[in-house]
Amino acid sequence: GATIEELLNQLTDAQGPVLIKPKTQVGLLTKGKKVYCATIDSIGQKLKQFMETERYSDDVQAYDPSISTPLVQTYHASAVTGMLSVAGFVSKDVAHPLMLCSQKVFQRPRRLGVGIGFEAHQIPKDIATKLVTLCQQTGYFGIFEAEFVIDERTNEFLLVDFNPRYYGQMAFEIWRGLPLPALAYYSAIQNKSLLDKEIEESHKAILAPAATSSRYALGWIFRLMLWTQRAGGAMKTQEYNHWVNWHRDPSVPHYDAIAYPKDAIPMLVDILLLIFHALRHPRDFYRKFFKTQ
Repeated sequence: GATIEELLNQLTDAQGPVLIKPKTQVGLLTKGKKVYCATIDSIGQKLKQFMETERYSDDVQAYDPSISTPLVQTYHASAVTGMLSVAGFVSKDVAHPLMLCSQKVFQRPRRLGVGIGFEAHQIPKDIATKLVTLCQQTGYFGIFEAEFVIDERTNEFLLVDFNPRYYGQMAFEIWRGLPLPALAYYSAIQNKSLLDKEIEESHKAILAPAATSSRYALGWIFRLMLWTQRAGGAMKTQEYNHWVNWHRDPSVPHYDAIAYPKDAIPMLVDILLLIFHALRHPRDFYRKFFKTQ
């Protein structure tokens, strides 16, 4: 891969802030995500630290030696509450692509993190067509999630990530009528009749009101984040009240992937895992929950 000096030479015209991120999670031993750089002046040190700490497995490194060179992307502030997720399933013949869209409005940690609050959204014009073209040109088929951020200067949707895998909020798409695991399974075992049946039912669900007018939140985590952000001074009273009302609004259908009245075990396990992480990594817990980074 490229050296730090070579990367810096390519970034002479860049303007901060930027993100440093691994090219792929495949074979990444350290499971690193993204590093935020507020200014270009600090990028040299951050790049050095990133390339020293993030390591890929030997087989992945041998397959593509350039994999260790990270990506550097312009950071857009709209990513905090305006990241768009277009997810779905593309069959091998790309004949009947199925997609649903949502907007990530709340994440952990707040600036760069895993989405814990989403709103159903209409797919912006031409994005579905462009994603199908991308799948055709790369030969990809199956489940995917594509993430877009809005360029504040041009109002364009910029592709940030294309994830050819299961993803965090997939339960939201399943709840809205897109049975992604079943589609992947019937495609894998080449059961065309059952696959066609699921595709037909999914097309009906995509047209239903819940597909574009519902919300998703990891309820107890969402409430904990609101409390810790408020306690840590990272969230003002007005913003806090907005999100409390957002989560409680009875006029919009809500889905919670963890809480279920008839089975408390998933949420209990999730709580215990977070407590274990907080005790093992208190500083990381403090940064993610009480601060914005």
